[in-house]
Amino acid sequence: MFGDRVSAVTFDVFGTLIGFKDTFDVKKCYRASYEVFVSKGLNLGSFDSFYKVCLLEWSKVLEKRFLSGRDTRRENFYSYVLKSFGYDFNPNSSIILDATKAFYKVFASEIKFSTEILGKISKLREKVKIGIVSDFVYPPSLREILRKTGLETVVDCIAISSEVGWAKPSPQIFNVALKCLGVDPRCAIHVGDRLDSDIYGAKKLGMKAIWIKKSVHPDEPLDQIRLQAKPDFEVNSIDEAFSILFKIV
Repeated sequence: MFGDRVSAVTFDVFGTLIGFKDTFDVKKCYRASYEVFVSKGLNLGSFDSFYKVCLLEWSKVLEKRFLSGRDTRRENFYSYVLKSFGYDFNPNSSIILDATKAFYKVFASEIKFSTEILGKISKLREKVKIGIVSDFVYPPSLREILRKTGLETVVDCIAISSEVGWAKPSPQIFNVALKCLGVDPRCAIHVGDRLDSDIYGAKKLGMKAIWIKKSVHPDEPLDQIRLQAKPDFEVNSIDEAFSILFKIV
């Protein structure tokens, strides 16, 4: 099917291997952070005002990822948010760290994971190397989630954007994972749910790609990437992706 044998598979995490409960709303996470800030005496106005500023700052993070490939951390993000309200806190200050932890405590409580995935990845791993390539701005939370789900035990490499400094679709984060796995891009396939980061980034580097089609992400720059992000396979679920992977590895 392919000119080069597939010897490694990399996976995105959220929206791909791990989903969210039907009741999940990211506003819950931001509200948890807001309550920490307010409890420390900060005057941030209403929660809705705070949330609007957060959305604006987050759009800047996404734009930076797409245009320059660079990523940030949640602590830096909240430092920028608070500057909009006239506060100048070091990203490593206790108040920002407490708010960040509050955000991800709620986030982690809202995930949904099928343990069947562990068995499928383990079976794949008998034939190929397995990596994770994730855009995530607070590594401690992601690593804890990977530990609790058991995913960290069935992969050979984990590349997190805010640890390596580069985010998808930049080739650098994929290269970090592929170098760790010891595999050429032409011999690797990436599985993800975003056209703009997962598919566009992987294909630009020369990898093969499986796109899990879900609801369109509202922040995807679709006009810019739809013509360039051409996955090798389009599926509707992670189970369908595994079916394809078992046929081609």
